[in-house]
Amino acid sequence: MRPSTKSESNSDSCLRGRVSEITLIIVSLPWTAAEYEQLIGRLYRQGSKFKEVEVFVPQVTLIHNDDEWSWDKLRMRRIKFKKTLADAALDGVIPEGSLEPESTMFQKAKEALMAWISRVESDDVFIIPRNKLRIPLENEDIIAGIRRLGDFSAMNARINTSNSMTTHERMKADPSEWFLYHTLYRQARLGWTEIPYEKIADSIKQRSDWFIGDFGCGEALLSERVPNKVYSFDHIAVNDKVISCDLKSVPLGDEFLDVAVFSLSLMGLNYGDYLKEAYRTLRFGGLLKIAEPIGRWAESRYELMKSIRSCGFQISGEPTTSDQFIYINAVKL
Repeated sequence: MRPSTKSESNSDSCLRGRVSEITLIIVSLPWTAAEYEQLIGRLYRQGSKFKEVEVFVPQVTLIHNDDEWSWDKLRMRRIKFKKTLADAALDGVIPEGSLEPESTMFQKAKEALMAWISRVESDDVFIIPRNKLRIPLENEDIIAGIRRLGDFSAMNARINTSNSMTTHERMKADPSEWFLYHTLYRQARLGWTEIPYEKIADSIKQRSDWFIGDFGCGEALLSERVPNKVYSFDHIAVNDKVISCDLKSVPLGDEFLDVAVFSLSLMGLNYGDYLKEAYRTLRFGGLLKIAEPIGRWAESRYELMKSIRSCGFQISGEPTTSDQFIYINAVKL
């Protein structure tokens, strides 16, 4: 059974002795009385041209089996309750009316608790499941996410200027950031003339006996393009084949992999730690394959090459480039 709803509102009137009047409708209440009074005070202040400021707070009430619940009313009560506590604690103002004895308040709380326990045990509850995050996100989620987190360029900049541990903890706390990023990443690929992970896959799929580590796998598309056993790592696991971890510390033993792949995933201030982890997990003679946006390293390609060598790799030949990407191959010595 769906609960019925009704709407009502509270209103406050503030007289100012001028000529005009205005109405303020508070769609979302603040959390404290100070913020509430400050909100009204932006209109109701000395020198205001308004004779009257009328404040409306819409309130929605849900009614089910004679039970009434309203998030809006709870917020308003919380504002007034916090003000009462503050007045009592700071100014010694005793709340108006007679206070109920502690035993009565305890009994009421106990009765309310038992009523909720009874409802839960009788399955008299409503479950509203959240939509499962998946790539691509729905359009409304994309729009809301961009408003909150920025566009693809802004998200790239935030990741590249952060330590991987910071990014990992942030995305674990809010996986929607990761799903938004890879939704926008998928859209960006539609305009590319080449896809780096596909070129890397073509270079290794002839050796199906090799174990591959895909560092920063995203949607784990590399594993779908090669017959090899692929260990896929990223901050968030898009499916049960992906291992969620910080790329500077993957759950593999030493000298386990034959190939370590970084396809557009050397992101973060500490990208050198990823390379060290690749070196640790690769067997002697194992291959390192890197694809990166050419524009990102236009002025710091030497630093990238130096980082690769400093981890113990020998770069194989000269890097190859296209209009958009640079490809680097190296061997663990």
